[in-house]
Amino acid sequence: MEAATWINAIASCIAATAGIITASSILLIWKQVKLLQAQITDDHERSRRDTAVKFGFEWATRIKQTSAQCRHFVDGLSFEQASDLFHQKPFKVPSEKKSMLVGCLVGVTDESALKEENGFIQLREKDVAHIRWQVITDLNLLETILSAWHHSIADKDIIMEEFHYLISREKGHTILKNFRDAAGGNDVFPSIAQFVKAIDKQRAEEEPPGKLPLAQFQK
Repeated sequence: MEAATWINAIASCIAATAGIITASSILLIWKQVKLLQAQITDDHERSRRDTAVKFGFEWATRIKQTSAQCRHFVDGLSFEQASDLFHQKPFKVPSEKKSMLVGCLVGVTDESALKEENGFIQLREKDVAHIRWQVITDLNLLETILSAWHHSIADKDIIMEEFHYLISREKGHTILKNFRDAAGGNDVFPSIAQFVKAIDKQRAEEEPPGKLPLAQFQK
């Protein structure tokens, strides 16, 4: 009987020890999994930040003064003018836009070739083709960058900080909305449209309470 009792006691100790070891192993594995998850999250966040910085650098290095002038010029066009530009049709603009046009057409058209008649300048087909190519190149690059922003491939905060300057309702900068609409709107540049909405929402939330819209001050 004593031998049987000792055997049972030893068996119980072994079972208890195995239970402790099993529980400890599970706890250790759980901690390792959590540590791995944290490391993966950190690596992912670092990768998203790196991607956002690289996109910002690419935009800064590829965008030239001429293309920036073209964006400002096209941002001021009516929908009808923007539609003519997209379809590469010659159109007229007011003479006061001449200095901006000169900046857009550097190396393409001399200032003397921009003839004014009755307060308007007639853009030729090669002028239109050059401006169109510049803005479409910019929009395609920007859509790629903002697609990474929209799908969280690049850090959203960094992208918004770096690119919010492209939108200014007060200055009429809407990332070429009329031109984008003429090209097909949100179906063609969906990420740009989402970015504009996000910036507008962010600025509306930051607006001090009780402040009247600018238009009401101008009445």
